[in-house]
Amino acid sequence: MPSTAALLLSRQPRYPNNQCHWVQNAARAVEWIKEHDLTLCSSVGMQTWELITALGLIHHVPMRLFIPLSSGESESDAVNAFSRQFEIRGDTVTFEAVRLSEGRRSRADLMHARDRAVLAASDLLIPISTRKGGEMERLISTPADGRKVIEDFRCASPDRSHACGYHLDPAELSDEINHLARDFLFHWTRTCSGPWPGERNISYYRSILNSSEFPRTALHTLMRIGKTRMLLASARHMPGNTPTVSFSGLAPREAVSLMRWRARYGQMTFEPYGIGIRKTVGERLGILPVHYYAAGGTPPSDMARWRTQSRGKITDWRSENEYRHRGDFDFSDIDPDDLLLLCRHPHEVTTIEAATGLRTIPLFRQ
Repeated sequence: MPSTAALLLSRQPRYPNNQCHWVQNAARAVEWIKEHDLTLCSSVGMQTWELITALGLIHHVPMRLFIPLSSGESESDAVNAFSRQFEIRGDTVTFEAVRLSEGRRSRADLMHARDRAVLAASDLLIPISTRKGGEMERLISTPADGRKVIEDFRCASPDRSHACGYHLDPAELSDEINHLARDFLFHWTRTCSGPWPGERNISYYRSILNSSEFPRTALHTLMRIGKTRMLLASARHMPGNTPTVSFSGLAPREAVSLMRWRARYGQMTFEPYGIGIRKTVGERLGILPVHYYAAGGTPPSDMARWRTQSRGKITDWRSENEYRHRGDFDFSDIDPDDLLLLCRHPHEVTTIEAATGLRTIPLFRQ
């Protein structure tokens, strides 16, 4: 009798919700596994595997969780980290490490080894949405003796070529934005393709499973910022790996020209959703201008590293007129008259103001 099963998913679009057929079928398949008293084999480190893991935890299905580990990475540290991220408690989940043999091997090799380990441990293979000619489909086509493929939950693989970017027309800016002076510093946000900073993975996947739209859009992120009155710092791309919060001194009508799709990263540079803080207040609270130095040069020794930025060789970063705050920026004590939120569409204003209590201005007329 079979005792273990694995759901098979190729890489899917980055911004799912509970209306996606592959999400719905994965949920149905996990319920089927529970009904048949099977153990679910799953993994982490990739959105599709992690959504399956979240479904298993939500439905209280016993699991064997395969954790890919790079050379020298501590298994106990990884187990503790993922247990915290997915709020795993009790003894219904067992962890199994997947490592590569010695030698220089790529992350792709490790991910393939993880996939093979999950499949090798599974008596039943349940394809959900697999790409034709892809690794998952190849593994399904050559199952080991004694394993069965269940086709009841398979659905078509969605088109991953659709870009989530959009074009903004400066000619459509609202009258309020055209007359907004340079007395505010703006932190612009964008759609987040994973958990928000500080958010646990299980919370992120629960939100996907409970939402008919992707729940981490720039609009959702802006409302979260307004509700919490907090901007969380990030060290990503920051000098000296120092966590900071970035702002721009550009007026919104000038910033719009910098909002564009970056195909290389699969995301917008930033989107027309942001928070403005009156410049005099922000500077008093430690939001300071960035010092730009010549490309190929060295930052000035008399200035904190986090406040410096190369002008760039291809892109001239001075066009962003960047300001930074070191560490998280808590604006809960700032007078609401010194704050404002910006959104893309007029119809979003009422929802944002009701959720945050902050004055909101649409950037565009429509």
